[in-house]
Formats: sequence, C-alpha cells, structure tokens
Amino acid sequence: MNEVDLGGPKLSNREPDPLESQVRMLFGRSGGRCAYTDCGKLLVVPSSSRRDQPKNVAKIGHITAASPGGPRYDPLLTKEERRSSANLILLCGNHHDAVDSQLVHHTTNWLLDAKRFHEETMDRAAEYAMGSVGFKELQMVCDGLVMGVTTTNAEILAIDEAIGIREKLRLNSLGPETRASVELGMAQDREVRKYLSTMDQLVIGFSNRLTARFKAVYFGGLADGLSGDDLFASIMGTTYAQCGPSLTPEVQAASLAVVVHLFSICEIFEHEPLTSR
Repeated sequence: MNEVDLGGPKLSNREPDPLESQVRMLFGRSGGRCAYTDCGKLLVVPSSSRRDQPKNVAKIGHITAASPGGPRYDPLLTKEERRSSANLILLCGNHHDAVDSQLVHHTTNWLLDAKRFHEETMDRAAEYAMGSVGFKELQMVCDGLVMGVTTTNAEILAIDEAIGIREKLRLNSLGPETRASVELGMAQDREVRKYLSTMDQLVIGFSNRLTARFKAVYFGGLADGLSGDDLFASIMGTTYAQCGPSLTPEVQAASLAVVVHLFSICEIFEHEPLTSR
C-alpha cells in the first residue's frame, strides 16, 4: 500500500506554506477531490508500476490571500487564520488558476460556499457508503496505517482501557460534526472488530500495531498544537492519505469506521483527572 505524499500541493503567488497538519485536515475534509463546483476530480494519480509512487496533483488555494496584494486579501485576518484549513480550498490545476485570475466571479463568499457544499457532499457520500464497507476496504485502511510500524513481539502491549466514548466526546467539547462522524463510524464497529479479530489470528499483534500507529498520529497532531475537532479532522486526513489513490466513498467510510473504533478503545484525547473520579 502506498501512502500519498501530502507535501506536494502547489501554492500560488509564493504564499507561505500552510502547516502540514492543516493540509491533512483540508485533504481529509475534501476527500482528496477538487472542491470546485461540479468538478470533484480525484487529485491523486495512481502509479502504473510498483516502483512508482502515487502522484499528488492537488493544488491548495487560499480563499483570502496569505499576503497583501494577493487575490481576495483580507487585512482583518491574522497570519494563523490565513494559513488555517478554514481559509484553504483543495483544487485541481485548472480551477486553481481560474479562482486566482477570475476574481469578479470567484469571490470570497463564492469560494466559501463551494468549499462548504463540497465537504458536505463528501460527508454524505461516506454516509451512504457506510453500509457497503467490507473486508477489502478495511484491509486497505488498516494495512495503510500499520505500514511502517516496527514492533517486536516483546513490545506488543495490551490496549489501554479508555473512558466511554460519549464521555470522551463530552469532556473534549467535540462539536456536532465530529459527534455525527463518530456516531456514523460506530455503525460499522462490529465489522471492524471482526476484521481485527481475524487479522490477529493471522498476524501476531496486528491490532496493537494498528493502535500504536494511531496513537503516533494522535500525538503528532498534539505536537502541531491541534486539539478537539481540528485534531480529529487531522487524524482523518492522515488516515485518508495512507489509503493511496483509491479513496472511494467506501474507503472513506471504512477509514471513518476504523478511526472511530480506535478513538473509542484508546486512552487518547482529554479525560478527567484521576482525583476527580
């Protein structure tokens, strides 16, 4: 399984690079597809040879420019706001060039509406596909996450016991979108558990390696200063990237199911101090 390198999207006007965590959030929420109205082009070219890597051809557009003089520049935004995923839109090459040159049509509000509609469409596609998640899609997601984890049998430890998933949502003040995603992902929790049980019989410690990788992604997001909804979205983006160029709605749904399962069983995100329990 090949991971898609998310470091490749191009920026116009020599704008400062967004943080990698913000790019992963954007990629995840956009489903790796162009967010321009009525486009939806998948922005990863699959490899035709095992010795080649999938090529990320996505371009990142700033809804309001990162520097004065750029398209739709808004002086009221902070530097951090200009570099955040909320101010970024994932586009194919043609539409990236169009939005930065045809400014009468491509206003700030037009781009915000296109971005919101596209991301909502991706959410609905994953929701409709959730019932079709099977062994193949779960294998693609889990193999992608486990790839690169080196753990000896002596290092395989039991999975930490987490607090209840609803309590975890409450304690972290996770918003309605994340809560809806968690509820949707839980619909396939039985299938995820069956898949992991099968894999653990074939590969010693498979579930624990998967958990170790998931925790590494989680702590990487923390190191980038993310928390709450943004951290959850970044984890989803990283998981999508591990799936290579085959980011179908079914694979997106499987990614969500796997992430929600691991979210529910791992001792991650904030929890009440021991003294208050």
